[in-house]
Amino acid sequence: MDEIAMERLFRQEYRRLFNVLLRRVWNQAIADELTQESFLRLWQIRSTIRMETVTPLLFRIGLNLARRHRYREGLRAALPWHAGRDLHGEEPSSPVDQRFTAESKSLANVAIEALPGRYREVILMTELAGMDYRDVAVALRIREGTVASRRHRALDKLSRILREKGYELDQR
Repeated sequence: MDEIAMERLFRQEYRRLFNVLLRRVWNQAIADELTQESFLRLWQIRSTIRMETVTPLLFRIGLNLARRHRYREGLRAALPWHAGRDLHGEEPSSPVDQRFTAESKSLANVAIEALPGRYREVILMTELAGMDYRDVAVALRIREGTVASRRHRALDKLSRILREKGYELDQR
């Protein structure tokens, strides 16, 4: 991996990784630091990287950094999603972002945070980062079928939680 490829990857994946990590640590500054640290660590191991797996590896590095951060800090603060926009001011690209009304986004944060980690990671990567099952499987070191079943179970749990509060989640 050379500097040009790294710069291209940074431009392509920064926002997606940032948004996933933000929903793990619930703090913009920390998510930004973890995102930059992820790219730095990727750069440090560039000589061992296979380009076909670089994106899943980047997300794995980021999620591991976020896990360590949460473990050390015990961070559990909620940061409501901004109505209809991600934190970089873009229109929502995720199906989950589009399905929730502004009123229910804070509840959605709580519901996603309440999911077991293995389900939460799959939801963050498939729905919020828009990653395909193959890349999620590589990043989490699980099978594609496991990604699909965890996503299904996570959406089912989210739907139940939201239904109890009077909201519906269309699982398209």
